Amino acid sequence: MRYRQIEVFFSIMTQGTVTAAAKSLNITQPSVTATLKQAEGELGFDLFVRRRGRLVPTLEARRLFDEVARAHRSLETIEQLASRLKEGKLGHMRIAATPTLGLQVLPEAVARFSLKSEGYSFEVTTQHSGEIIANLDERSGRYDLGFTFGARGYDGLAVRRVGSAPLMCLVPANWNDAGDGRFSPDLFRDFPVIATLEHEPVGAAAKALFVRYGVTPKIVANVHSLQVAASLVKRRVGLAILDALTVYSILETPGAHQLAAYPIPDAKPLPVTAVFSEQRMLTAPAEKFVKDFKAALADQAIPKA
Repeated sequence: MRYRQIEVFFSIMTQGTVTAAAKSLNITQPSVTATLKQAEGELGFDLFVRRRGRLVPTLEARRLFDEVARAHRSLETIEQLASRLKEGKLGHMRIAATPTLGLQVLPEAVARFSLKSEGYSFEVTTQHSGEIIANLDERSGRYDLGFTFGARGYDGLAVRRVGSAPLMCLVPANWNDAGDGRFSPDLFRDFPVIATLEHEPVGAAAKALFVRYGVTPKIVANVHSLQVAASLVKRRVGLAILDALTVYSILETPGAHQLAAYPIPDAKPLPVTAVFSEQRMLTAPAEKFVKDFKAALADQAIPKA
C-alpha cells in the first residue's frame, strides 16, 4: 500500500465514515472513495463492505489495521521529531519500564536527565517485561530503551545490568507473631499465597524459592501485576514474594501499618536491566539516560523488616 492509501484507510477505520475521514484529511469525499478503490484494486480484496448504508471493515481489513496502526504511530513519532528539530529542540526519547520501575525510578531518571539536557521530550510507557522485549525488536522499533527485571540474553537485544532489587516476603501484620518477627519458609506452608506470573522474573524467582524450600503453596490468587499482589496482601488475602521496590511503594501508602516486610536471606537479588536493540545501539543521550536511571535506582530506599 502507498502512503496516501494507508493514510485514507487508517482515517476511515478510526473515523468510521468516508465523510468524517475526508474532513479529518481535509480532502473531498470522492478523493477518499477513489483512493480506497485504488487500494482495494491493488491489494486484490475488499477492505470494506456496505451494510445498511454503513461501511463495515472486512476481516482482512481488521488484520491489516494492526500493522497500519503501528506504521501510523511511527509516522507520528517522525513528525513530532521533525517538528522539534525545526524548533531547535534536541530530540525525543521513547522509553518503557515495568510498572514497578515506572513508579519511582523512571520518573526520577527523567527528572535528572531533563536538568542536564534541556529541550528533550519523552514518550514514557509502563508494560510487563515480555511486552517491552517485543516492542524493542528491530522490526517494531516501538521504544528506544527499556528497563526490566531479569538478566537473560535475548536474540537481537543487548542487556545491561544497572542494579538489583532484593526479594522480600510481604505479609499481613500479626500473621508471623509465632516467628519472632523473622522470615521463615514455614510462612508459605501456613498461610495462603498471592502468586505472580511465572514467566515474569519475580514470579519465576518465587517459584524457584518454593521448590528450594520443598513447599507447595496454597495459591489463592494468581495476578499479572506486582502492585495488585501487594494490594491483596494489604487486604489480608494472602502473603506474597515481591521485589523490594514494590514493597517500598506499598509501605509508603496509607494503612501500611497493616503490613510486615521480611527480607528473604537466601534469595538472590533480582537484576535490574537496561535493554535495547543491538542493531540500533544507544545514542550518546540514551547512554546518559541509562546512567541517570542507574543513579536513581541506587538512591531508592529499601524497606526494613
